[in-house]
Order: sequence, then structure tokens, then C-alpha cells
Amino acid sequence: MNNDTIIRKAKDCIDNNNYERLQEIYERLIKENREKREYRPNFEYVFQKIYLYACIKGDKDVVEWMKRIYETFGDVEKIALKPTLIYGKYILK
Repeated sequence: MNNDTIIRKAKDCIDNNNYERLQEIYERLIKENREKREYRPNFEYVFQKIYLYACIKGDKDVVEWMKRIYETFGDVEKIALKPTLIYGKYILK
């Protein structure tokens, strides 16, 4: 799956309150990444788009779940995504 396909499917899951499917998509991405396929999705870009979409929709359950995913990223990725979390918090207010 490419980045845009992943994002589109995740947005559909958020719109339909299908959290189980959203988690399946995430687990599939992790599995595919471990298999070292030729194409590796840009997790940080996908995370940013889905996180902000969940914030715009006011879906606090998805936002909290994604914050737990954020904690699994490396230090460099966390630094790069920190402004996204701050902006998302602003959107939710």
C-alpha cells in the first residue's frame, strides 16, 4: 500500500468509527515493514495526516491511541512530529 491509500483507508475508518479496522491497518503496516518489502511507507507522514484528521473530527479515542503509537517512534521522529502533536492539541480545544 502506498501512503495515499493508507491515509484514505484510515480516514474512512475514522469517519465510520471503525477502530478495529484502523488498528488492523496499523498492524499490517508494521508487519510489512518487518518483511523488508521494496516499498516502505513513510510512517511519519502517514501518522501526521491521520493524527490531524482525527483531531479535526474530534475523535479523542483515536488521538489517544495515536499518542501511544507516537511513543514507539525514535527520538528523531518524535522531534519531527512534536509540532504536529501541539497543533493537534490546539485543534481539539
